[in-house]
Amino acid sequence: MSDVIALAIGLVAGAVLGVLFFGGLWWTTQRLPTTSRPALLLSLSLLVRVVVLAVGLLLVAQLGGGPLLSAAFGLVAARLGLTRLAVRGRLPQPAISDPAASGGP
Repeated sequence: MSDVIALAIGLVAGAVLGVLFFGGLWWTTQRLPTTSRPALLLSLSLLVRVVVLAVGLLLVAQLGGGPLLSAAFGLVAARLGLTRLAVRGRLPQPAISDPAASGGP
């Protein structure tokens, strides 16, 4: 396989893994305020996200060091992109209830 193709595969794989990891984190934060067991949700979400990321990076590592480094760049790019979308309000905001508004403590 050509080095350029392997690097491109690593970059795309890293971007996809980044969207899955950080998108999963965003999904989790949206549901934390409404779940009855937030610690369980957070723990399971972290476990699934880390396992998916580790397996994906291990598969990319089979192609060599260059594609693995390229995947790292893709992962960081996905994080920066999702962060930018969140800051600009283009991602749904977590539903956080205000206890003071409902007369709570």
